[in-house]
Amino acid sequence: MDGYCSDLLSDVIANAPSRSIWITIQTHENIVAASLLRDVGAVLVSGGRKIPPETIKRANEEGVVVLSSEKNSYHCACKLSKILEEKG
Repeated sequence: MDGYCSDLLSDVIANAPSRSIWITIQTHENIVAASLLRDVGAVLVSGGRKIPPETIKRANEEGVVVLSSEKNSYHCACKLSKILEEKG
């Protein structure tokens, strides 16, 4: 598993590794579509951003895991990196 940190949907669509955890501050429904195009394992919305109900509904319909954190993207990426490193 890998991680990817970007707030540009075009960047994610072009570069996010399959089955990665994508960290972003974006919350609109298009994060679901972008994650499906790249087969992203989960989307982690950072910075305490509120995820709109329509985004959650679409994610549930499409089977996309959407998580959230109060921590900023930097801290989320550091924590994810540490977890992945420990798992080897």
